[in-house]
Amino acid sequence: MQHTPPPTSRTQHWRTAGSIATRTRPHTTSAERSDTFAVATLVRWYRSGEDVGALLPRLSTYLGHLTPTYTYWYLSAAPELLDLAAARLEKARGTNR
Repeated sequence: MQHTPPPTSRTQHWRTAGSIATRTRPHTTSAERSDTFAVATLVRWYRSGEDVGALLPRLSTYLGHLTPTYTYWYLSAAPELLDLAAARLEKARGTNR
């Protein structure tokens, strides 16, 4: 399995992902952009079958966080991300929703 690296720049990410935050509100805060970027990156990794746990430290470093603990704050309220994580856990346990 090949891992998908994060985009080389946040600008590239916004151009590729077409961020909802920047389309609907052109004046977003850096925290909102980091939140959207972090969630979009993890969703992409989950969908492509990446080892998210192994890649999370890279995302944390890219965002300028000392540890993944600080990155978790950005991820706690993302329903799509939580659904993907739950589905992967259930698959690993051998159960289905």
